[in-house]
Amino acid sequence: MTAPSGPVSEAMDLLQQTLGASDTFRTLVGAANQAEAEARIHKGALPKPVSGGYAHSLAELGALRPYAIIFELPEEGFQVRATAMSGSRDFVASGAFHVLLEWPIPSNISDDPAEIAIQFRNLYGGIIDDMAGLASVAGFLDINEMAVEDGPWRSDEDDLEIYGDVKIIMLRVSWGIQQ
Repeated sequence: MTAPSGPVSEAMDLLQQTLGASDTFRTLVGAANQAEAEARIHKGALPKPVSGGYAHSLAELGALRPYAIIFELPEEGFQVRATAMSGSRDFVASGAFHVLLEWPIPSNISDDPAEIAIQFRNLYGGIIDDMAGLASVAGFLDINEMAVEDGPWRSDEDDLEIYGDVKIIMLRVSWGIQQ
């Protein structure tokens, strides 16, 4: 695999490290440390299906979950801006990534929508809180805003045999100096 380089990949790596350092995310994925948590954070997409082809089997998805995927949307991922308009110019980078979180719904609460909602809300709220606490710490992404971009939603009943019973949310994580 090609090694990440350059400001966009470096920022994505920092977001992976920031999310991996979240105590809530580490608990969610059952990781003993940050490195184990980061193994559950995928950049751009999930790994190629072991079964071959385009789509993961339900068993493969079950083995990958819970997980996060970090990606950028068109026209949002990265920008640089000049800090001055005369003389030598310095540029500052900023941008936005999206984080898709998938949580397999525990079977003991699968028939209790209110309990599912509060447990998932506690999970993604804790992750947001943890990352906010790391935003100004060296070695982590300089986050300036986080928001729920889409969701949370639950997989459709018609898709349970293909996709499984999961809650999903997409967070928008803005970083750098925004103007």
